[in-house]
Amino acid sequence: MSEEKKKIGVGFGVMILRDGKVLLGYRNIDPVKADSALHGEGTWTMPGGKLHFGETFEDGAEREVFEETGIKINKEYLEVTKVTNDIVMDAHFVTLGFLCQQFTGEPEVKEPDEITEWKWFDLTSLPNPIYPPSQKLLDAYVKKSKGFGPFSELNKDNYQKYESAEFKNVFFSIPSSLFYYRADISTFALEQNICPLNPYMNFDYNIFNSVPKETVKIASNNLVKKSDEVWVFADNFHGLSDGVLSEIKLAKESEKPVKFFKLPEFKEIKDITVDTFGIDNYYGIKLKDVNWKTCYTAMTSQLFYY
Repeated sequence: MSEEKKKIGVGFGVMILRDGKVLLGYRNIDPVKADSALHGEGTWTMPGGKLHFGETFEDGAEREVFEETGIKINKEYLEVTKVTNDIVMDAHFVTLGFLCQQFTGEPEVKEPDEITEWKWFDLTSLPNPIYPPSQKLLDAYVKKSKGFGPFSELNKDNYQKYESAEFKNVFFSIPSSLFYYRADISTFALEQNICPLNPYMNFDYNIFNSVPKETVKIASNNLVKKSDEVWVFADNFHGLSDGVLSEIKLAKESEKPVKFFKLPEFKEIKDITVDTFGIDNYYGIKLKDVNWKTCYTAMTSQLFYY
């Protein structure tokens, strides 16, 4: 091939992941049928292909995955994981790697001359050989997930120095009219080595009203009962909401120390005690005897939006 006719191609591979398993297809061992510019015949490969003129990367990924497997990916949730520079003697491609975890359908052999079968492989037990661009994308994903996935070992330097540190667990009682202070209040606590049990961080505003208010109140009551202390935040302690008053009463009945802080100064008011308030059976107290398990939810940072 003459120098002036050589061109760099643009392609992409799509790492379709489900339950810790990745979808790979076996490319025909016959070079002609395999139709691989980078000589991937006889290797396991991710779905993918070449970018068409005028096509976005996401549209190209959607098209190729469907043409090869029959799977319909949600291109709005594709995540770029790596860009690789792939060169062989007679071809040069820049490959964009995508991670896809939102899709519908099951893999089918749609182009049997090129890909003879599709299989799901556990990330801890991958086949051999793997198409080099796909191998690079897999390696990048595993490296990025180091310490988070079941297929990699924890880096002890990342956690051992923290595992013996113990903070007090403090529940924050906050009037709904001041919920916008929620992040500032948690920051205030963390700066004092306090583990914040902040209902407006845990549940936002009743999880955007997607669950019944009573459900959130029961969960909050359980956090009060399991906390070491309760801190009350308000800008005016003469007009506390029924919800805050019920949490103060529950803290008193549970023999939890209670502190009061005035906003926006974050100043502790020491001349206020739980006995300052005439607390009746306000809303929430009727739900105090419902006991639930407390569950910590661990998730990878890349899925925080869930």
